[in-house]
Amino acid sequence: MIDGISDRLLSQRLKELEAAGLIERTVIPTTPVQIRYQPAPDGRSLVDALRPLAQWSLRRGSGTRGAGSVPVGRGSGSTSR
Repeated sequence: MIDGISDRLLSQRLKELEAAGLIERTVIPTTPVQIRYQPAPDGRSLVDALRPLAQWSLRRGSGTRGAGSVPVGRGSGSTSR
């Protein structure tokens, strides 16, 4: 169990990630049965692609502002919502 998520929801999300080819599932025939997940090649490449975005977010201090605090369209010539 992972805090903050039900077993059912976790299982559903893991199945979705496996179906998308992002993780691989291995069944270990022990008593009780163990299931191990690891990143698939596409999952590893996705992590590599997202790492710079996560680092940028940390440098910007995300988490200190609410989700709606960034103005949309200001200064870029686009229209705001």
